[in-house]
Amino acid sequence: MDAMTITQSDWTAAGWDAHLGRSIGGSVALQQSGCYGAIAAAGGCRVVRYSIWRNGRLIGAAQVLQRRGLAWLGRGPVWQAGLSPAVKRTGLRSLARALFPLPLIATAAHCDDPPSGVPLVTQRAHAMWDLGPCTADLQARLYPKWRNAMLRALRSDLVLTQEDDPAWLVGAEAAQRKARGYSGLPSAFVEAWASEGGGRLALALRDAQGQPHAGMVFLCHGDTASYHLGWRDPRRPTSGVHAALLWQSALWLRAGGMAWLDLGGVDSTQTPGLMRFKLGTGAGVHTLGATTWVFPAFSRLRPDKATRMCDSAQ
Repeated sequence: MDAMTITQSDWTAAGWDAHLGRSIGGSVALQQSGCYGAIAAAGGCRVVRYSIWRNGRLIGAAQVLQRRGLAWLGRGPVWQAGLSPAVKRTGLRSLARALFPLPLIATAAHCDDPPSGVPLVTQRAHAMWDLGPCTADLQARLYPKWRNAMLRALRSDLVLTQEDDPAWLVGAEAAQRKARGYSGLPSAFVEAWASEGGGRLALALRDAQGQPHAGMVFLCHGDTASYHLGWRDPRRPTSGVHAALLWQSALWLRAGGMAWLDLGGVDSTQTPGLMRFKLGTGAGVHTLGATTWVFPAFSRLRPDKATRMCDSAQ
């Protein structure tokens, strides 16, 4: 019989990232990065980092945020490659046992990670852009319409600039967000990320007078960058500008050692145009697991007992 052990680690944010890279490897989601945990801790969450062991061998790691009587695990645990669904299920439920009586709410990083409790939110999908191929191969994978729009914008007089202080861009995007009615992480998150030592890239396209037409911010964690925000000036011509900026950002990120670019969520029903734009890069659709309330390994609770368990944790 497998012996699962859960240990709590006192890693710093930087130490946690190094631990994941050294002991686990592979791509790590933003929500499992040390900087994300440090920012959550500064905002009042209790952040606990766990290692998951099977028969004395490290098989996974999880950064868990605790607040208001709940434990939340975003896009984790980070697993060793090659584990069976049964082992992952047992490991996750063992983590829930270690957290008991706090209910553990988890969103799995992969759709093939097995369900371990009551589904709360259905699966979501992200566009993941593989930056590994050479520039010629990356360009060949662009959808023709996307590539043509990008090339037209690149032939304009717009100049790519790196924004060392992206405060203006963050503020402009916040105003755009309010006007369009969409949500996102707080505007202060970008500065907090840099303050915690996280890598970030902010680029803009400016005209000959130095006026910005569009800008984007990316957050770097491990070998992966996550698209964080984008803005364009509604008074300027829009054809191909965002495509040109995203293409040059991808090349910049790859030169900086990033292997993957997470372009964020895609939804063919709610935002089909945005989905087409993201997939026009040649990015693949990566389906996350459902968000579930994870049953502890020792329990045989039925769904109708969920309320009773949640009440006991408050």
